[in-house]
Amino acid sequence: MICHTCKGEISQKVDYYSCYYCCICDLKFHFGCELLLPEIRHPFHPCHPLTLISLDLEVHSSKLPHSPGTDGSSDSSIFNDDGDDDEKHEKCKCCRKRLENVYYHCSVCKFSFNASCTTYQLPLTIIPPKSHEHTLTLFPKRLRLPCDACGLSLEDHTDHVFTCHPCNYMVHGTCIYLPSVIEITRHPHRLSFTPSLSPGDYPCGVCRKSVDINYGQYSCTKGCHYAIHSKCATREDVWDGKDLDGVPEETIEDGDIEPFVKIDENTIQHFSHDHYMRFHKKGSLGDQESKFCDACILPVLPSDCFYSCMQCKFVLHETCAYLPRKKSHPLHKHPLILLPTPTEFYLFPPDFCV
Repeated sequence: MICHTCKGEISQKVDYYSCYYCCICDLKFHFGCELLLPEIRHPFHPCHPLTLISLDLEVHSSKLPHSPGTDGSSDSSIFNDDGDDDEKHEKCKCCRKRLENVYYHCSVCKFSFNASCTTYQLPLTIIPPKSHEHTLTLFPKRLRLPCDACGLSLEDHTDHVFTCHPCNYMVHGTCIYLPSVIEITRHPHRLSFTPSLSPGDYPCGVCRKSVDINYGQYSCTKGCHYAIHSKCATREDVWDGKDLDGVPEETIEDGDIEPFVKIDENTIQHFSHDHYMRFHKKGSLGDQESKFCDACILPVLPSDCFYSCMQCKFVLHETCAYLPRKKSHPLHKHPLILLPTPTEFYLFPPDFCV
């Protein structure tokens, strides 16, 4: 059985129960192929209609036609850098990949689209929620120009381009929705998105490459000489995904959460222990004594200052007793919490157990 749309075989074992059949015309369609119209209009090519073309699956890819340019040569603007072999074949004007077995074609302009690229119709205009004051219009071409929001090339085939003609402003579709204010663990202050920076040399706080001050990036809200590329700042392993625009800042910073309550000059109540602990200066530990810090599990040396419990054998190095309860680490996007004791949940998280 052959699909009337894509001319591909409908397998009786795999596709038999996922196809449509017309008993009057004796036509069969793959599930999904019935949605493809014989002729469409597309915003990337509004001047002419596009006609559905189906290729026989047995036809080798080398038989695909070329798209000649105005001078008779191949139109290099539709090719990506997939290798010399791929550059011999026509590409989809939308995704710049080799044409699939089913595609839409304009015979006048030698203009083709993969059918999969036409199933989702992009909005022709977008009203940006925050990033721009004017309505943005879909721009059908890929240009070797930098995006005004991230500085990367607009030629990227994985993203579409939108423009504001009055402002000469062009951005990737995904860059329209960049957050206004973010917080990352690599900097102690919040960062806000700004379209440009004052003159100066700004190494990116994530990739350490230079930040171009003429394009959008994130900079410190407190005035620090600190900036990050917008794409680096919103990476999944860097940003927690929260837009903090309009959210008040917390009054307690990471280092302000005290790990203990001071009872007097020599006595504390540490959050990890129920009893009071007494401070001991260097040399207080006898040569015959052997103690181990209950935080770092390292031995307490005679040259160490330490706290010891007044009722049991619980001991902490002075430096371990002052460890902050909450701390940010540049290699993780969430703050880290100091736990008093390792529990079964943290030693063996649910996704670790079989």
